[in-house]
Amino acid sequence: MLRNVYDNDAIDFDFDIANMNLRIKEPEREPYGYRRFVSDLYKGVSGLNFESYRVKMRQKVVRKYQDIGVLASLTKDEANEIRKEISPLMGNTDNDALATRRFDHLMLAVLLDSLLQKNSTFHIGSVIKTVKKLQSPRYNNIPEVRAVKPYIDRVATEEFWENIPLGRIEAARRKLRDIVKYIEVEEQPIYYTNFTDDELAGKPAPHIEPVVVSESYKEKAESYLREHKDQLAVHKLHTNLKLTAVELKELERILWQELGTEEDYRKVYHDLPVQKMVRKIVGVDTQTVESLFSKFLQSNRLNTKQMDFLRTIINYIVKNGYIDNVQETLGREPFNKFGDVVDLFGESQDSEDDILSIMATVKEITNNAIDIA
Repeated sequence: MLRNVYDNDAIDFDFDIANMNLRIKEPEREPYGYRRFVSDLYKGVSGLNFESYRVKMRQKVVRKYQDIGVLASLTKDEANEIRKEISPLMGNTDNDALATRRFDHLMLAVLLDSLLQKNSTFHIGSVIKTVKKLQSPRYNNIPEVRAVKPYIDRVATEEFWENIPLGRIEAARRKLRDIVKYIEVEEQPIYYTNFTDDELAGKPAPHIEPVVVSESYKEKAESYLREHKDQLAVHKLHTNLKLTAVELKELERILWQELGTEEDYRKVYHDLPVQKMVRKIVGVDTQTVESLFSKFLQSNRLNTKQMDFLRTIINYIVKNGYIDNVQETLGREPFNKFGDVVDLFGESQDSEDDILSIMATVKEITNNAIDIA
């Protein structure tokens, strides 16, 4: 995604990123296309405005890709970095149908998932859901839809997407992008209100039934987080690094705008801060946690039972992301099998220091999920 995918001129440009990844593996394929890709990308990055706040925030990575020598020999990781860091800076607007632009965006996500060997179930499911709408009889009188009806029926099946080659993904995008615009926008119910000041009137506010979210927000959000641990904010939480305010805002945007609404989020997770919700889903990297307790793991200062206790803490954090209310939690499963912590470690000064050090590390891991860098 080199430019904003809502820019019609950028659509082929976007997919050139994907083709470029193929050419890294097979450089003899389509050399002209790769040269055009490098030239277009160089022009786009060179034209970025450094007076823009958004560009200034990413100026280090932008300057990296203003070097045409770097662009001429991109690796897959660098292509992914461009998609994440440079692409949002290069967008402009046009009058192309919104449905078409969204479909391009969705198909690009499927293609990139395949290139980067990620689980693409979520994005493919969204494509199938979109294409299935074209199977409705209401569209049979549209010549463009009727002409590709058999193809639509195939694309709308899960079998079509099993082990699908990259070329077929692009072919499906090109074949369907100009007809998804015919899909009618589902009409949303209109709610009319006539509020009075209930506090002054002394009347109770009317009960409003909660709106049922049509798709499981919980499943969608958690699936996204597990499949996108390389997203900057998710990665930092997974590796026990504090987020910046900007990174937190971006995470909230994904959870509250792309995947649903803030209301959807509150219905499922209530007042749980976004950072802790993400940490709870993706956990913490094993090596990261072990490194924090390395002074215990790499020495003989703990006996076997104490080491088992520490391992249980580590495994719990790796799986659950953090430990809230440490003393209370350590009194429940799976920790209570070790008995009282003081009895486990003894009452010597060294033992007390060990307990305090372990508890301080546990607290630090939890705090890093909340504190802003």
